[in-house]
Amino acid sequence: MIDYIASTRAISSSSFHFIRISSLLFTLLSGLLFIQCSSQSDAVSKGATSGRPTPKESTTSRVSIHAEHLTYHQNLSITKPAAWDSLHGITHQTNVRADVKQSEEYKVFGWHPHYMGTAYKSYNFQLLWGISYFSYEVNPATGSYHSIHDWKTTEMVTLAQRAGTKVFLTATNFGGENNKKFLDNTLAQKVFADSITALLRERSADGVTIDFEDVPKNSAEKFTQFILLLSQHLKSADSNFILSITLPGIDWHEAYKVEKMEKGVDLFLIMSYDYYYSGSKTAGPVAPLESGRLWEPYNLESTLASYLKKNIPKKKLLIALPYYGREWHTKETTIPSSTTKYVDSPLYRKIRQRIDSLQLQANFDSVSKTQYLTTVTATKPTQLWFDDSLTLGAKWDWVIENELGGIGIWALGYDNGYTELWELLAKKFGKKK
Repeated sequence: MIDYIASTRAISSSSFHFIRISSLLFTLLSGLLFIQCSSQSDAVSKGATSGRPTPKESTTSRVSIHAEHLTYHQNLSITKPAAWDSLHGITHQTNVRADVKQSEEYKVFGWHPHYMGTAYKSYNFQLLWGISYFSYEVNPATGSYHSIHDWKTTEMVTLAQRAGTKVFLTATNFGGENNKKFLDNTLAQKVFADSITALLRERSADGVTIDFEDVPKNSAEKFTQFILLLSQHLKSADSNFILSITLPGIDWHEAYKVEKMEKGVDLFLIMSYDYYYSGSKTAGPVAPLESGRLWEPYNLESTLASYLKKNIPKKKLLIALPYYGREWHTKETTIPSSTTKYVDSPLYRKIRQRIDSLQLQANFDSVSKTQYLTTVTATKPTQLWFDDSLTLGAKWDWVIENELGGIGIWALGYDNGYTELWELLAKKFGKKK
C-alpha cells in the first residue's frame, strides 16, 4: 500500500487525500478481520508456525516414531538377540519391586521391539497387564509377513505368561501406499487373518495389536471393514482373543472411524507422542499434556477430547507415552525456538547416560509437563525434549483422573539399566501382593 501511494504523487491533492483515507480504512478493516480470524483459527495458525501440518495439508511424507525406529534397525541387518544386546549394551538386573503386582483397575501395556534383544529379562512382568511383541511386518501385497523375527522362539513370551501377563503380537504396516495396497486386496486380508491366528495359537498368545499407520482417507471405509472382519475371524477362532489397535494422536486424514469399528475392538491404544517430531520447524515437547499460549494447540488433552467425542468407552482407551526423546539443533537456546536441523530420537537410557556423564541439569517446562536440555556445542544450540519419572508421573495421574482404561509404553527396554520408571509404574498402578 505504501508503494502504491508513492507511485501516485502526481495525482491531484484531493485525489491523493481520497486514496490515503481509503488506504487507512482498508488497513483498519484488514486488521480487525485478521484479529477475528486469528481468534477463530488459532489452532491452525499455531500449527503452521510451529512446523505442524494443518488437517488440510499433506502428511504422507511424515514418518512415525514406530516406523522410524523399525526402519533404522532393519537397515542394520542384525538378526540375533545377542547381537541386538551388544548393539544397545543391554544389561540384566533383578526385577524392580517384586513385592508389587499390577492393579486390576488399570491396564499397563507395553511394546517389546524385537531389536531390544533380551532386555525383557529385566522386565517386571507382574507390573504389566499386557506386552506386545513388535512386530509381524506385513507384506501388503500378500498379507503374509516380510519378517516376524524371533516370535516363534523368544523367551519373552514364556516369561510373560509365567507371570500372568497377556501376550500380543503387533502387526505393522506403514505408509499410505502400503496400506492402500493391502486394503484393496481382500485375498491378502484373508491370508493375514489366517497367518496371524496361526502364530497366536503357536505361542498360546492372547491377541493381536494392529499398528497400521498413515491410512489414506479414501481407504477409511476399507480399513473399518478390515478391522471388523478380522475381529470376527479372531473371535470365531477363539472367543478369548483380544483385538487392539493403535490410533494416532492426531488423525490428520480422518481415516480411523473408531465409532464404527468400536464394537469389534477390545482396546484402542492412542499413540500420544510425536506432537513435535523429526520434521517440526520448532523444537518442543514430544508428549505435551497442555499447550497454554506457548505451544501449538495439539496435546494429550485435545487428543483425548477428540476421541471421547466419538463415544468410545473410556475403559477401552489406553494412553501410550514415550520412553524416548526428540533432539534438534536450534537457532536459540530459549523456548520455543526454531529448528535448524533434526538430530535424533534418543532412547531414555541414552538420555540418562548423557545427563549422568556430563552432569547436566534438566529444565522443567511447567506448561507441557516435559523436561528439556539446552546445550551449545561448536556454536550450535541444541534442544533435547523428553519425559522422565517426574513428567510421566504427572501424565499417569492425568490418566487416572480421567478414569481411562490404562496406559501404554513405547517402548519397553528403552530404559534398560535404569529402574525409576518401573518404580513409577509400581507407585501409580501397582498394589502389594
